[in-house]
Amino acid sequence: MTRLIPALAGSLLLAALTVAPSALAQTPAAPATTPAMTPAPAAATDPKTVVARVGDVEITTGDVVEAYQELPDQYRQMPFGVLYPQLLDQIINRQLMLKAALAEKLDEDAELRAEVRKFESYALQRAYLDRFIAASVSEADLRKEYDTTIGAEKGTDEVKASHILLQTEADAQAVIRALAGGADFAKMAREKSTGPSASSGGDLGFFGRDQMVAPFAEAAFAMQDGDVSTAPVKTQFGWHVIKVTGRRTQPPPAFEEVREQLQEQLTHAKLTLHMAKLREATPVEKFNPDGSPLAKGGAK
Repeated sequence: MTRLIPALAGSLLLAALTVAPSALAQTPAAPATTPAMTPAPAAATDPKTVVARVGDVEITTGDVVEAYQELPDQYRQMPFGVLYPQLLDQIINRQLMLKAALAEKLDEDAELRAEVRKFESYALQRAYLDRFIAASVSEADLRKEYDTTIGAEKGTDEVKASHILLQTEADAQAVIRALAGGADFAKMAREKSTGPSASSGGDLGFFGRDQMVAPFAEAAFAMQDGDVSTAPVKTQFGWHVIKVTGRRTQPPPAFEEVREQLQEQLTHAKLTLHMAKLREATPVEKFNPDGSPLAKGGAK
């Protein structure tokens, strides 16, 4: 038997099992104010109401609502009532194909049964992983991790500075002398600086130590508010004359800002430990592609 769902057959099957684009094209467009998640029928609708029969199989309102909720977002922008006829027809089509497949005893085909077992295996693995994740990291765990790591930090020291970037040390010395004589720093930056901040008077805003190259950051953080460099600072970009205009300590990010990051970190850590325990509980043997024993320290 050929593979279960070749590319072409898969495309045809997908088309048969989803709302037909041509049918949707004939449906009036949803108003611009329609929310992305248009509600399905009113809650008063009984999901057990039988809306169709295919042989001895009953199709309920709940089946149609489930099909609607599984549609891509762009289709769910349309009201349930508009899509209901197409959705019902597609569910009927599925049942007709299932009935035909069983009549041809495809459920007894060895390759097909292997495919079904594979899908079942994936579903079980996914369900196990989802349940483990849901049970392994609680809100209290996240709060505790935040309080003991990020929340306990004192914050990040930052400096606000401006600079004038020159090509040579001599040019930088000349600018320092002019500033000492009363020249305006911002005006000198606009006239003399070769850096991109020249248009804003050399203003670099606030920055942390790790946001600037080391020589520049060390010089700026060693200065006090209002200080101007008494000697040029050399970096790979040229010669800098620096003026410090402010300092602050940025507080650590709020819990909600890093909640997702913390969840990923804790989940990964707990899952790693859990998988190690599963390996300890069940013998695992590994082999090379030729079947020979895999040396210790080989692929994991």
